[in-house]
Parts: sequence; C-alpha cells; structure tokens
Amino acid sequence: MVDIKLHTSAVKLSEPKRVLKYILFWCKAGKADILIDENLIHLKSNRALTITSGQFFQIKNSKGKLIALEFTLDYFCKNENEYYRFNFRIV
Repeated sequence: MVDIKLHTSAVKLSEPKRVLKYILFWCKAGKADILIDENLIHLKSNRALTITSGQFFQIKNSKGKLIALEFTLDYFCKNENEYYRFNFRIV
C-alpha cells in the first residue's frame, strides 16, 4: 500500500501518533517542525526525512508544502540476493 498526502501551510497534528508503516516526508517549499520520538526536527525546503514503523511523530508546524509518502513493508521488493529496494519518483 502506498499513499501520498500533501500538507499545506499551517498544518499540524494536535496529538502525537504512532503508525505501523513507513513515512517519507519531503519539504518541497517552506519549512516544517516534526516531533519524532520526543526529538524536534526542523525540516527545511528541499529536505527529506523518514519515519520508520513504530515511531511516534507529530507535525508541530508546517509553513509551505510538505509531502508525505506513506507505505508499508510490502512496498519494498526483495530479490534473490537479499537486497531491499524501492523505486519512486517525485515530480
């Protein structure tokens, strides 16, 4: 399962949440403050970060465009050489 969400200006999650999937946040423009397991991360324009399955996170503040790519472990492809990879393109 793959889900893409766009968070625009002034978005915030009021309560920390824990998800059993992976999330790749990309700050396309502006900036965002994201709390991950009690650590506040300041995400600037054209930067990305990953939330792994089981981590607590909260979007404290978002000013600009924050794109979230949410996916489960099924999204990864395992080949016969035990390598994991995933392919996506952000346009």
